[in-house]
Amino acid sequence: MNNFPSPPVDHQGGLQLFNFIEHSQMKSMPPIFDNTINALLNITLPWYVGSSHEDTLQLTIRQLTDNHGSPWEINLQGSVSNSPEMYKLFLNMSTRIFIAIARDTEGVNRLLGTMREPLTFSFDYASSTPSGQKALNFTFSGMQKTKPAIYALALPSISNENSSSQSTA
Repeated sequence: MNNFPSPPVDHQGGLQLFNFIEHSQMKSMPPIFDNTINALLNITLPWYVGSSHEDTLQLTIRQLTDNHGSPWEINLQGSVSNSPEMYKLFLNMSTRIFIAIARDTEGVNRLLGTMREPLTFSFDYASSTPSGQKALNFTFSGMQKTKPAIYALALPSISNENSSSQSTA
């Protein structure tokens, strides 16, 4: 598993970043107070950096009401240029479960998925990117009993984008 491959230099200006890790890399969760995490997450490997074309990364968090309570549905969707290495990575990711950190529409970083309620990953072919290239759409999705917690620390993709020795977020 690794970061999303970097697109050609002429397509990097409009990337939106987020972070993800395999569920098995999360060792423990810090306490959550007032739906906020203010402590480092205990993980075994660095956060991976994911990217999406400008204006295609979309985080949707909505509360459902059903006979089993009011769970929260989470979808982090985006689009990337298709390449053999991206396709291979996505194929590998489609058999695994994840936890992610992404910015919501209010500019707040949210921890998506939990140790007990991880996200699944899926992908499919898109017609094309805004620049006309062939693309892949991806989705991290899941359900949680509680609203995804605010992650009050700096996003690893912004503060440590090129760090390979980072052991916690």
